[in-house]
Amino acid sequence: MSESNTITIAYTQVIEDFIVEFSKDGRDINVGPLQSFMQQMIPDGLQVKLLVYKNDILLEKYTKTSVDGYAHFYLKSDIFKPDNYNIKIQTAGLEKTFNNTKLW
Repeated sequence: MSESNTITIAYTQVIEDFIVEFSKDGRDINVGPLQSFMQQMIPDGLQVKLLVYKNDILLEKYTKTSVDGYAHFYLKSDIFKPDNYNIKIQTAGLEKTFNNTKLW
């Protein structure tokens, strides 16, 4: 059986940073604008994950895809009672953590 040569490919990080905004009650979460290193909006379809923790236990994990450079999440009050939660947002190999986020 024949084998192909191995190649190595180096990728450039598309997104260097991203903005996360919470509503006053903490339940509406907007991620974006998701822009490339050239300050252009990334194409639709980038996966954005939101993870909700309480006492270091993962309660829920949501996955959305970006549309027009943004991803929107809403944390329902019937699932998340008013309390403090740790929220992680992951996209494009980056992660941001927001500890003790108050949901009203």
